[in-house]
Amino acid sequence: MGQGVAGVAAHAEERPQSRFGLATFNVLCLLICFFALRLVLFFQFKPEPSVSGGEVVIAFLAGLHLDLFVALVLTLPLTAWLAVVPNHSFGARWHRILLRTVFLFFWVIQIFWLFAEYYFFEEFKSRFNTVAVDYLLYPYEVFVNIWRTYPVAVVALACAGLAAIVLVVSQTALKQIWEAPLSTKSRWLHLGATMALIVFLGCAISPVETHFSQERVVNEMANNGQRAFIDAALTRHLDFAAFYRTLPPAEALGWESEPPATQCDHFFGRKPGVGVLGQPGPGPFANPGDGSPCRRGRNAFQQPLRFGQPDGARV
Repeated sequence: MGQGVAGVAAHAEERPQSRFGLATFNVLCLLICFFALRLVLFFQFKPEPSVSGGEVVIAFLAGLHLDLFVALVLTLPLTAWLAVVPNHSFGARWHRILLRTVFLFFWVIQIFWLFAEYYFFEEFKSRFNTVAVDYLLYPYEVFVNIWRTYPVAVVALACAGLAAIVLVVSQTALKQIWEAPLSTKSRWLHLGATMALIVFLGCAISPVETHFSQERVVNEMANNGQRAFIDAALTRHLDFAAFYRTLPPAEALGWESEPPATQCDHFFGRKPGVGVLGQPGPGPFANPGDGSPCRRGRNAFQQPLRFGQPDGARV
């Protein structure tokens, strides 16, 4: 029996490996990373106790659907390249170096993106949204602030190390893909099947797939960060009420007839005409000598602010 098992193992090692095994490996690694991030977010930022176990299961199942779609889309360029390159060039030394270099760079970016998603979720309790899009539109102020706030150099080195591990594992597990020939018909069938699966999964995505729970954080955990980023970039939509305090329209219109100092008392949650520690008298924001936003009046709220500068710093 031992000889039989050894014979099967030897036969498996001798069996040619398809070059598309690299694409499959890439998809599986992406799914593992997406699932690991969602698991970390769930335990690190636990939703409210009122969230049922069924909602948690739905969040992970919906997340798996979106993760598979995103993983296939991200792997599509690799799949197309594997389909295009002919057999006589695929195993060439220059092609091995090129493919391994691009594969390594891809995973450095992907792992860095996962770290960025975690830190973004830590600050906003949200997947990437229009705020993240604005970060890319105003890179200088944002990246300087990020460099000062987060250990960017350490994270970048960690990403490079983890990406190198992914590359080594892929090359160890797929040693024989370079010599295994594959017909042109088979290569194009692999590409066509991948594209068909992407279309099917994309059509199956529902607009309400990540809005099934009353708890916003659970919905955000169910989403995929890269899909959320593309959606935010295309639609520029942000659920304003979920991230900012709002007032009923009637109350907001009522503020227009009040002086700026009283408006600021409302804005900062203070009763107009009440001083420090609730004593009668002018409130701290109405003090004409304190230099506060209320002292500066309406224009203080109309001036743009520079990232990393104190309130009211002029651009």
